Amino acid sequence: MLRRTTLVIATLSACSDTRVDADPPTTGVSAGDDDGTEGSEGPASAESAGDDEDSSGADESADSSAGDDTSPASCSFAPGCLVPHAIGAGIGVGSDAPVGCGDGTFALAHGISVAMFADPEAPRSMPLLADMDDDGALDLVVNFRKASAGLVFPGLGTGAFTNSPAPLAGGIFAGGWGGDLGDVDSDGRIDVVLGDHARGAWAWTNAGAMSFVAARTGLPDALFSGAGLGDFDGDGALDALFGADQFGSGVRSFAGDGAGGWLETAAPAIAAANLGSILAGDLDGDGDLDAVAFGKAGAAVDAFVATNDGGSWSVSGPLPGPGVAGGLADPVQGSLGDIDCDGDLDLAAGGMVYRNDAGGFAAPIAVDGSRIAHFADMNGDGHLDLVTHDASVGLALWLGDGAGAFIRDTASGLPDAATAPVLDDPYGIDIGDLDGNGSLDIVRVGGFAGDYRVESWVR
Repeated sequence: MLRRTTLVIATLSACSDTRVDADPPTTGVSAGDDDGTEGSEGPASAESAGDDEDSSGADESADSSAGDDTSPASCSFAPGCLVPHAIGAGIGVGSDAPVGCGDGTFALAHGISVAMFADPEAPRSMPLLADMDDDGALDLVVNFRKASAGLVFPGLGTGAFTNSPAPLAGGIFAGGWGGDLGDVDSDGRIDVVLGDHARGAWAWTNAGAMSFVAARTGLPDALFSGAGLGDFDGDGALDALFGADQFGSGVRSFAGDGAGGWLETAAPAIAAANLGSILAGDLDGDGDLDAVAFGKAGAAVDAFVATNDGGSWSVSGPLPGPGVAGGLADPVQGSLGDIDCDGDLDLAAGGMVYRNDAGGFAAPIAVDGSRIAHFADMNGDGHLDLVTHDASVGLALWLGDGAGAFIRDTASGLPDAATAPVLDDPYGIDIGDLDGNGSLDIVRVGGFAGDYRVESWVR
């Protein structure tokens, strides 16, 4: 099953002069540093930007792993250290940092009004992209606050989605904003887990043709803000961590049986609320999947690292640094990926980036003040970039150099903090190729002076 289509490299556009360097960790924005920003170009193009002959022949074969959803690109990614890849074994879609090609400017392709499907107030939802119906186009999964159900919007392959979503049945969902996608029943289709503020821990298996069946055996009705998937016990089946809502604290862990059933197991002891974004990855290189949860231990939003040692957990955090300020129920979204080409996973807690040093994280570099962020290689140079989402920056693209430094691309065409209608309530983002042209696109959820909607930005 493909989450993203085969990609074709294109020439990179020049980027701007705002540089943020994560080495040393305390370095901030260098306002006058223009090095490398003039006439910058990516690696030599293996094909012309308009030549889609090879990209239409993406290998759509799938096995029982939901991770086999990205075909290798036919273009060169030298000199970067990363290439397009299938989502890593044993993690969900939410933990993936996509690697792709991209050029040109973004444009708004589609908007979905939250008021059409839910109470017209803060939706508090993280969008998730995957091909849920095997038609080759990415679909959109959201869990709007005070909607009648979680919703799956079919993608049209143009950057737009239909206005006739498939429901994730289970009653009125209050809108715990985080969730994840992955194959929990080993049938080769991508399934859904959500942690909800009123209805508890939920999972649905994908029966095909946009039909979803509740798979809650063993899951509780406690209140949650989100969930993350990972094979934490190494048995080949995806497990789930559910994070408490803004009025609770901690994480609960459930082992998946590979058939859609769940059994509660020992969970990492994280003393924080509003844990809506939970990621999986091997942070210390020991072969076990660890977890990072983003929540609130106090006034700031912080990242907590849960190290997995063969089924027992040790927790560190909140990580050093100021965290990302926000209200009681404001969501935060993080991301995992290797930003400095040293072979281990670094992390972004919103706009705060932490470099991984042999399983430990140094003081962060503040790329910007966003609560929402996602790693991806947006320009095809083999290095991870950072997309951030916040009222202070709008929707920002920071290009990574593979050594831990980031330069903001102000020529990307993405809306900044002053672009009307002005963003005042940022929620989640996800990244994938929505229109099948080989470039990575962005979906965001946000509020614009009380008008809440989902937007897709494509190039």
